[in-house]
Amino acid sequence: MQQRRGGLGQSMLAAGLWMLPGGLMMLAVSPLGGRLTHARGPKVTRLLGGPGTAQAP
Repeated sequence: MQQRRGGLGQSMLAAGLWMLPGGLMMLAVSPLGGRLTHARGPKVTRLLGGPGTAQAP
């Protein structure tokens, strides 16, 4: 039986665990983004989030 491969040539479990820190960071930062959008509007959130997303590996 062939083993199923997920992203990055890893097993499904290994690929999921490799991506886990990114998901946890989104979980932690999302409330801050919501508060910022509510207080300053979506334009400021986009201006601050764009460069951070572009430089992420």
